[in-house]
Formats: sequence, C-alpha cells, structure tokens
Amino acid sequence: MFACSVLATLAALYAAPARAQDREPAPPIPFEALGQALIAAADARRGGEPTTEGDDPEVLFLRRIEPLHQRVRLGAIELWVPAVTITCELELGPALPLAQVAPIAKAALKLERQWTELAGLDGGDAARAKKAFTRIEAWANSLSAPRLAESTPELVAEHEWLSACFRRDPSNSKSRGKEKPFGLVMLLAPDRAHYLALLGAAGVLDGRFQKWFWDPSGRRSAGTPLYRGSCLVPLSYGPNTDDGPHCESHPLEPQDRVQLAIHTLSHTVTSNVTPVAPTWFAEGLALFDTIRATGGDETLCTGVREQTQTMMQLGPGNTARGPAGMLVWVTREASPYRDGSSPRFFLKELAAARDAKRGFAILDLDAGKVAQYERGPLLGARAVLPDSIVTAPDGVKKGFAEFFRAYCAAFVDYLFETKLKNDRLLHLVLAELQTRTYDASQEAPDDLLEALEKWTNKSLDPTSAGTDSVERAFGEWLARKR
Repeated sequence: MFACSVLATLAALYAAPARAQDREPAPPIPFEALGQALIAAADARRGGEPTTEGDDPEVLFLRRIEPLHQRVRLGAIELWVPAVTITCELELGPALPLAQVAPIAKAALKLERQWTELAGLDGGDAARAKKAFTRIEAWANSLSAPRLAESTPELVAEHEWLSACFRRDPSNSKSRGKEKPFGLVMLLAPDRAHYLALLGAAGVLDGRFQKWFWDPSGRRSAGTPLYRGSCLVPLSYGPNTDDGPHCESHPLEPQDRVQLAIHTLSHTVTSNVTPVAPTWFAEGLALFDTIRATGGDETLCTGVREQTQTMMQLGPGNTARGPAGMLVWVTREASPYRDGSSPRFFLKELAAARDAKRGFAILDLDAGKVAQYERGPLLGARAVLPDSIVTAPDGVKKGFAEFFRAYCAAFVDYLFETKLKNDRLLHLVLAELQTRTYDASQEAPDDLLEALEKWTNKSLDPTSAGTDSVERAFGEWLARKR
C-alpha cells in the first residue's frame, strides 16, 4: 500500500538491541482511551453518530472524526486541520492555526500539479488544469491571511474536476471518476497526544487493523498511512527514546514539517494513482516529489534517529522486503547523503561513491570509513538485499540504508531527465503504470519492469545486468554527474 509510513516505512530486518536489564519496560500507550475521547468529542460536536450504512472502513472513520476538523480542499487533496485537539489528559485542546498550515498547502499544490503534469492526469487538457490550479492557489494564499477567503461555486467545480482526475478504484487502476465523499486526505496532528488519539480512534472503529494502528512505534513514528486514500502526519517528534513518555512532543521546524507532510502525501498519491509501483520505486518517487516541491528532503522515512528501536511501518497487511524492507538506523551527521545533497537528487554524492569496477562504496557510518562495495543490481520488482549487508555490522547497515535511499531518488530523477520520443521517460512509465490493474494477491508485480522494457528495450530484472540493463544505463548516467 505504501512505501513509507512515514513513510516511517519499513519492516524490521533484524531485531533491535534489548533494553538494559535494569530498565523498566515502557508503559503501554492508552490508544483506546485517547481514541474514545476523540470519537466522543466528534460525536458531541455533531450531535450524535453519523449515518454510515454502506460506507467502507476509511469513509466510516473519516465521517466519524470530520466534526473535529476544518477541511481545506486543494483540488484532489484535502488537508484536515484540527478545530480542536485531544490532550494527554483526555480533554479538549486548542485548534491548529490555519497560518501554520499555509506552507504545507502551498507545497501540496505543487505536488498535485507535478503529478497532474508528469502522470498525464489532466487527460491532455493542460489548459483546463492550469486554470484549476491558478484559481485554487489564489484561494489558498488566504490561509495565511487574518481571514480565510470564502469558497465559490467556481472554486468547488475546480476541486471536483481535479478530484476526478486523481480518483481510482483500488481494485482497478483504470477506473476514473468513482464517487467518493472525500479526496486524498492528509490529517495533521499538531502534537503527539492528538496524533495518538487519531490512531486510537482508527483502531476503535476498525478492529481489523487495530494491531497496526496501535503499534508501540506510535510514540516516535514520523507519520502513518491510514488507508489507501488517507494518511496521518504529526507536526512534532515524540520522545527521544522508545520508552519515553508517550505524550512527549518536540515541535518540528517549519521546513521539516513541510517536507514530512509532502513526503507522506506523495506515498498516498502513488498508492492511489500507481498502486502497482514497487516499494522502492514509491520511496524514490516520494523523495523526488518532495525535493521538487520543497527544495530538499531531509525526512527520515527510510531512516530514523540514532539509537531508535522504532519499527518503520508500511501499512495494514503489507510487508516490505529487500533493501526497502530494512529497519534502518541513520546517523545523519555522518552520512554523505544528508545536509545539502538532496536538492541535487544526491547525484554528485552517488557519482563520487561509484567505482566502475567495484561498484558503489558503502560506508560504515559508525567507523566513518568505506566498509565494502556493492555492484548490484539492486532494483527490480522485489529488490534483493545483498547478503553482505544482511550479515554486516550495524554501521554498515546504516551506510547502506542511506545509500539506497539516495539511489532510489536518483533513479527516478534519471527517468525524469531521460527523454524518448519528445517525452520524459518518467511520464511514459507513470502513464503506463496507471493502466495496470492492482492485484493485492500478487506479491511482486512486474508492471514497472514491463513498462521500462516497453519504452527502453532494456530490462530491470535483477538477473540481467548486461548492456541491456536499465540499471547499468543508470549507473553510466550517474558517472557523468561527477
């Protein structure tokens, strides 16, 4: 469903180190109590429970909590801004000011415009799309004003048109225009207590995925995909350790908030528009999207802070495998793929790490030196984690995690920069993926491989690393970026 829970995203590769023997286990997070408090507050504002007959679990959840939010419609995307919050004491807290949401809304519209253009979602009517975005962007500017501008019938029409462009039936990616009461929803939580309350409410209302929603990693997770069309983004970090107080909050810096929101939102868009995309490709798209929309991506979707034991989450009923299935420990300060390298899609750093004969240098981030080289191939329908990384020390696992994150983003940029038949290869690939039917029973769909082979006559099959390999061509392209 998603590549990043946020992204945090990924399943555990190896067990986290045990807590010290003299340390008491962390008390359980009171998900149920927080969730029930949020649901009760929403029902009280509505005046009772909503009519939900025939609704799927996602719509049921959103209808139930809707009274606590101000819906900010941005075409196909909706930001749900808390009108009230739930505190750790199960009481009502203050609203999230719209002015704090304005930078996120601006970047979200950039992301939506990027996808409309790159994936051809406007159906060829570029003028119609331009008109819609111009009108919506003008209205969204009022989010930072003392008073929000009134909506108009013309503005509503633009929202509906763009929503129809993005809409998909999860069981059939060819489906357009299916009726749905909400767009792609991003729920914003200003602090950790409200974030946990929303996860609590989701688990109360949908017992099928309660174990997923109520995972202890909620203390520190950097975001959560809820359903295919909705995600939850915290605007603060949790405690500094996995056994810290569950309601402890450390506000994110404004730019970090925007990057985290857009990275998470990109995964939601990918899950709806191109649900057959492999996990690693969806992560590469999320990095690519965030860099283009915000100027960089320092998110920890495929990495978490040093000393964490937080399991990165993929989504209800999903499992990540291969390089995109690691629990990655990241020492940001030691990584060459942080602190200014993302605006150039990590190209200079990857080119410097590449040796034509030995492959890519993988650092041991704990020792601060090159530990080994990896030749690949690393990509495919289900990328395979090199055995040398599986058995490597933690510092090398960290180094590979940072390398692979950058590698995926750079590959997407390679597709973007490569032009075929007067069109970008990335556009051709995304357009092709939209035509593919999503089959949840198919463990590793070959749709991306087939799309690339169709347009390049080269293979992305990990068993084929010859001159006809897309990944080999990508490596040669990288070498020219030194």
